[in-house]
Amino acid sequence: MSALQLPVPDVLTEDDLDRLIQVAEEALRPGTIHSCQVCSSLQLNPGEMYVDRNVRTSVKYLGTDVIDRALKGCAFFCQLLVNSKLEGLKKYRTRVSIDGGEDVFELRPGTWICNIRILGFGCRYLEIYLVRIRWEGCTPEYINPTRFGLEFDVAAYKEDPASRTVQHRPFYDECSLYQAAGWAKARIHDCEQSHPDCQRTDKPPFRPSRLLQLKSDNNGERILVTLQTSVRTYPKYTALTYCWGGPQELRLTAETETKLRNGVEASSLVATLGDAVIVTWHLGICFLWVDCLCIRQDDPYDLDVEISRIPAIYGNSEVTISAARSSHSKEGFLYPPSFPLLDQTAYKLPFLCEDGRPGSVILSTLCSEQPIDRGAWTFQEYLFSRRVLQFTNFPPRWTCTQSDLHYNEPDDEAKLPFTVESTMMDVRSIRENLHCGSLEWYYDWIDIVELYVKRRLTFDTDRLKAISGIAEYWQKRTKDRYVAGLWMSHLPTGLLWATSQNRNDRHPEPSEYVAPSWSWASETNMDIACTWWCGNLNKRNGPDLQILSCSVTPMYPQAPFGAVTSGFLTLHGRFKELRLSGEQQGNLERMNLESIEPGGARITYREDTLHWDFKGAAEPHRPPKSLPLYALQICVHDESTATGPTGLILAKKDGTDAFRRIGLFNFRVDDLFNPRWQVEQGYVDVKNYDPDEALRLWQEQKDFFKDSDYKTITIH
Repeated sequence: MSALQLPVPDVLTEDDLDRLIQVAEEALRPGTIHSCQVCSSLQLNPGEMYVDRNVRTSVKYLGTDVIDRALKGCAFFCQLLVNSKLEGLKKYRTRVSIDGGEDVFELRPGTWICNIRILGFGCRYLEIYLVRIRWEGCTPEYINPTRFGLEFDVAAYKEDPASRTVQHRPFYDECSLYQAAGWAKARIHDCEQSHPDCQRTDKPPFRPSRLLQLKSDNNGERILVTLQTSVRTYPKYTALTYCWGGPQELRLTAETETKLRNGVEASSLVATLGDAVIVTWHLGICFLWVDCLCIRQDDPYDLDVEISRIPAIYGNSEVTISAARSSHSKEGFLYPPSFPLLDQTAYKLPFLCEDGRPGSVILSTLCSEQPIDRGAWTFQEYLFSRRVLQFTNFPPRWTCTQSDLHYNEPDDEAKLPFTVESTMMDVRSIRENLHCGSLEWYYDWIDIVELYVKRRLTFDTDRLKAISGIAEYWQKRTKDRYVAGLWMSHLPTGLLWATSQNRNDRHPEPSEYVAPSWSWASETNMDIACTWWCGNLNKRNGPDLQILSCSVTPMYPQAPFGAVTSGFLTLHGRFKELRLSGEQQGNLERMNLESIEPGGARITYREDTLHWDFKGAAEPHRPPKSLPLYALQICVHDESTATGPTGLILAKKDGTDAFRRIGLFNFRVDDLFNPRWQVEQGYVDVKNYDPDEALRLWQEQKDFFKDSDYKTITIH
């Protein structure tokens, strides 16, 4: 196909698909709400969801139909292609058998399905909050059936019949800075008068080592920002939390300190810092704390000392200003919020209401997550703040330990999307627990780490530094011993963490030491999720392992909760030497862990029961089969749930008798008794399914460590 044209051919080349995506991208018009005859024929109809909330209704299109409508100029169907992840669609191929030759795989859009699904909830009445797009395959020959797509927030104008079912409203907020500042000052006053839990608790009062003082010139037209290091009183100050987004143009260093002491104009600062100065000034506060200008960025000692004071700095600020909507410091945050966002294309689609009346809804790409929600450093800054004034893609938001409001609330026009509320819920819950002291010491720490590791760091070596403030606060409350991201009272089950990531990724060794291999902090691959496999531990399958000793060396003695240079664990438990083997079955490779002893046990595992964190230039997702492996049992088999044993996969540390962690196993045998799963995975034909064989495998798994000796080992 030399040029994209109708009708859509049955088979596409990769070049065709590249050109198609390019045409689709050019059709999008940011800042507009698109509607045309093509997408007006698509009616979103919740149907049975009005009666049964558990039903999910959807509209499905073949890939050829989506391409056809996109080539007719409909921006909505163009959006479905643009956000379909081009590389993913290239994997959506159909197997074509060729007589006398090898199989050929072709791009056949007639075998793709685009599923447009409506999501909602509610008890008394239905509330629609999301439209989810998923691309998938529809033929048995379809290979690599990974589903992907995008999600849209849904809104309806107040006067539209759909507004009863769709609670979120489009808006453009022209609220002035004076109005927002007046509203925030009223919130501060209410908080000071009515919220005892929001008051400063440090005695004697805390004062940061450095602050930026704000003064106006003689004409009152310019604000001068001056670095102060000898403030003798305990002034009210604001603290800024924001995303750096790269190197800062102006930082506090030995070279710039004199310049900052003499003062710089607020207008000369990058946009986000300048906006923070303006907000602070309009709040009637004369001091501001900003990390890049109040911490010596060229002094490692000062960096570590000041980072350790983060809980006190943010916890004692009069209010924390959160530049939540800015992805970098040059972007600023004082511009009108709106939904749909001004840099996105939105879509107006027909909607069938419960009473049968036609309505319409506005779809805009999901924006539940603000840029600041992806920053690792900003995580603890938010958690420790008593009061937060957030500037998001929605109206300004006020949060303290006892209230959570946004500007114009409870005005119906300002209702936030459900997806935004749900995204903030987990972090807000942890923050409330930290401030009121009602922490569940084991599971709350797990929750904190699981939320933290999803966030991004510019430097891998900051993995422990950026959570050090939370760790120090935790230690003061629990008197527990902190060891490189874990707590001694949580061991050994605290070692049962696992990361979920793309199985095809290779994980190179970090260029600098970050943490011992048994700590979750050693996993420096970005965009991961971290989970713990210890939620159902009881006496039957509890730990069968002793911690004999543990040692961690901090990089700086004055920062014991920050970066480390080494660490080891000495343990005593059941230990088995293994080898990794595999056998090809169809398109899948069935993997085995085998004892090296003659006649030793063998466990065949599913990919979701063994989690590799092996780092090196080997095969993606797992170590080479030639690498000697070892298994250390932590938890025994639990017959009531048919799970276990659970433990660590280890390898020898180069040139030593010590070990390093390279994975975790958490065996489950429930699917051995599910012939449907076996058939779907290509392991067995249903007519050959043997329940007696399944029972034998279960017994083999239960007894995997039965004859293993207890051994004392050290893991680095």
